[in-house]
Amino acid sequence: MITTASQLIDALGGTSAVADAFGVQNNTISTWRARGFPAWACARLRHAAIAAALTADEGLFEIKPHAKVTA
Repeated sequence: MITTASQLIDALGGTSAVADAFGVQNNTISTWRARGFPAWACARLRHAAIAAALTADEGLFEIKPHAKVTA
């Protein structure tokens, strides 16, 4: 069972493969490894995991609110 963003990224081919699939830079995917997936990518990543016959914890795809920054 895949339980972390980093494990899922690796299982989907690694940083470069996921970056290419999403049309983003590698550093964006590195941020996902550390912070989890952004809301806009969750559904697509879930579908990619299913298509690759991967078993991933559904918590990886939950949309989490960002902390509000106050000045």
